[in-house]
Amino acid sequence: MRVKEATGKDFLAVTTDDLYSSYDWPDKRINPYRGWEIYPEALYDVAMMMKEDYENIPWYVSENGMGVADEERFMDAEGMIQDDYRIEFMEEHLKQLQKGIQEGSNCFG
Repeated sequence: MRVKEATGKDFLAVTTDDLYSSYDWPDKRINPYRGWEIYPEALYDVAMMMKEDYENIPWYVSENGMGVADEERFMDAEGMIQDDYRIEFMEEHLKQLQKGIQEGSNCFG
């Protein structure tokens, strides 16, 4: 979704359709099991938003993961889930968070 420009100073939004127009990013990555967008850069974006727009208050990431259906298909002979896809997901997101922290965002966990 993209934010719409107000039509005038007396613009009154009644529904969300008044505020946003539909947009589908053609290069997006999607978790095919849940339909969620995968966008690691969002952690960097939030880190910078917290620094620049919220007086750099201390903050932390409370949840970030990847849900996958039928995980047993990734099980090896010893019964361990070989979830390299999840490790890659976390690595991509943590690199973006680290970038934000290195640029001064006050994330502590």
